[in-house]
Amino acid sequence: NCPPCRYMKTQVFTQAEVRATFRRHFRVLDIDYNGDDDVVDPQGRAMRAKDYAKKVLAVRGTPTFTVLDLDGRELLRHTGATRDAREFLDMARYVASGEHRKLRYDDYRRQRQGDAR
Repeated sequence: NCPPCRYMKTQVFTQAEVRATFRRHFRVLDIDYNGDDDVVDPQGRAMRAKDYAKKVLAVRGTPTFTVLDLDGRELLRHTGATRDAREFLDMARYVASGEHRKLRYDDYRRQRQGDAR
């Protein structure tokens, strides 16, 4: 019910390029910060969604976008809404291209902004 979450769901996630890019490169899971649904973490531990969000992922604000590798290691975390679909796609490209192994995300973004000029 948070306004930034609503913005992302209606203005960013609805974009065809966003949907296609994330389907191609990621397994997308929507974890409800206050939810009681059962989830299983990458280590096979079952717990409520809110416990996973708060205790395992250490989410402190919503929306939070976290990219994990197959072993559950965090590759990227972004808290808050992005400005637009392009910024959200930049996060996907950062991880999918392997740049996360070489650069911090903030440095990657600065570099991309410089390239766009």
